[in-house]
Amino acid sequence: MSVAPPSAGGDNLEEVDCNDPPPVAQVQSAAGDNAETGMDPSLRPTTIPVDCAVTTAEMQQHPISPSAAGRLAGVSPQVSPSDTPSLTLAPKLLFNSNVKLNHLKDWSMSAYKCTKQMVLENLGRAPKTVDLEIERQVELLRDTHKRYSDIIRLSRVFSNSFQHMLGSQRALGDTFTDMALKAPELQPEFNANAETQRKLVSSGEQLLSGINFFTSSVNTLVNKTMEDTFESYRLYEQARLEYDAYRVDLEVLQWSAQRSSASVARLPEVTENYNIVYSKFEKMRGGLTVKLRLLEENKVKVMHKQLVLLHRAISAYYSGR
Repeated sequence: MSVAPPSAGGDNLEEVDCNDPPPVAQVQSAAGDNAETGMDPSLRPTTIPVDCAVTTAEMQQHPISPSAAGRLAGVSPQVSPSDTPSLTLAPKLLFNSNVKLNHLKDWSMSAYKCTKQMVLENLGRAPKTVDLEIERQVELLRDTHKRYSDIIRLSRVFSNSFQHMLGSQRALGDTFTDMALKAPELQPEFNANAETQRKLVSSGEQLLSGINFFTSSVNTLVNKTMEDTFESYRLYEQARLEYDAYRVDLEVLQWSAQRSSASVARLPEVTENYNIVYSKFEKMRGGLTVKLRLLEENKVKVMHKQLVLLHRAISAYYSGR
């Protein structure tokens, strides 16, 4: 496509093709003009053909950002606060970092004190807080847990053996029925024994169901309820160890405060930490005491019910009911 841009005089028109390179004469004339005026050729204004320009509709469809327009116009872009991250995030990040560092410092000091206390207790060089009633109940619970685990193990062995016996009785009854058809002279005797085996299998299945229910109930008591109490006792031991560590630290500091003013300055902080740990220890001890009492009541109630049901199932099996 070609157009006729206005000439320097404004009268003569000359067709220009957007795709054609400029004539050699024009290039030489432009070079001569630049040499005369001393202007850099790269800074000389260039006339854009009309048909090569972007239309207003195309500019509206593809708008130019203000920063890009400013760069094209030679104006340095203005950065708005919304284009950059808020500077108020820096204090927040710094605050969060300080909080994490403080938590890490407190955890490190607590872990060091507890580890030191545990080592000294194992060596017999540090006092240990002992609740005799809790220790007695936990020791009894350990013994009960061991004995009830043996009951579960033997009940499962009995259930598996009894199930195999029922399978043998069922097969034997089917054999007697088959033999009654093939031996007419012994048909009444074979039928009587087959009927006996069927009754034994029927009552045996009820007994097997009772044994499995008994095993399942005791297993829930031992491996869920008792294990939950043991987990509470482990948490109580951790709280007790932390309490003893801070208690010994406070006692040493109180002894040092009588001879050093630096220890007196640290005394309020250590006392506050001791009170926090002591409150946690008392809370864990109270919760464990309640859980041990409830476990004992629940154990008696569950075992009474399950033992009665198992006795009834075994009695019904051997009495033929």
